[in-house]
Amino acid sequence: MRGLLALWLVLASCTGTEPEDSVDSDVEADTDTDTDTDTDTDTDTDTDVCVAPTAGDLVINEVLADPAAGDAGDSNCDGTRNGVDDEMVELVNASGGCLALDGVVVRNDNGIAHTFAANTDLATGAAAVLFGGPLSGDPVFDGSSSNTSGHCVDFTGCDVLVLKASGGSLGLANAGDSVTVMAGTTQIDTFSWGGSSGLTAAVDESLTRSPDVTGGFVAHSTTSSVLPQTPGTKLDGTPFVTATSCSP
Repeated sequence: MRGLLALWLVLASCTGTEPEDSVDSDVEADTDTDTDTDTDTDTDTDTDVCVAPTAGDLVINEVLADPAAGDAGDSNCDGTRNGVDDEMVELVNASGGCLALDGVVVRNDNGIAHTFAANTDLATGAAAVLFGGPLSGDPVFDGSSSNTSGHCVDFTGCDVLVLKASGGSLGLANAGDSVTVMAGTTQIDTFSWGGSSGLTAAVDESLTRSPDVTGGFVAHSTTSSVLPQTPGTKLDGTPFVTATSCSP
């Protein structure tokens, strides 16, 4: 047997044939069939993209033309009740997305009372509150107000935009007037009281939607709230947008 194996090896060396079990490790078949293709089709949607409002996107939710006397009428919480400075208009984002308010104007019957500045965005469901003043200083909703009335809450960490009228005042007539929100030539929302509107002007309190955002306008005192106005919050005092860092 050994003799036959030796003879086979000799023959193999002469013919250049190797045994079947012998594999030339220097020869490596390229079996890499990598057909990977970049199928990354990023479909992430930036939910923070803000767009200009169209009709119905920005709702007039509350209007205060006749502030009450004393601390109750100090709607901007600067510590001083003033019949002009404490006029107030509350707007709520009802669009379901972020709104870019750049150039949006708020008018009364006599003209433009406020123009939103460039890069002014309003988060989904959030409120923007416009006050007539004060002319010097700002409305105080950071927890430092000397006014202890229930409407003077701390909006720190809340999605509430607090501004004063760029025109110097809101100029709302107690007996009858209108508030209209415009984006270019598009009317976003409008509200009238007194005169031929059929809605009696409120005295020493605001006119507000009840329920918030979707309801009709009524005198604030006819709602469940015990306050004459609730700037920046719902009628029950809770924020329009719930956030963990927000606790008005």
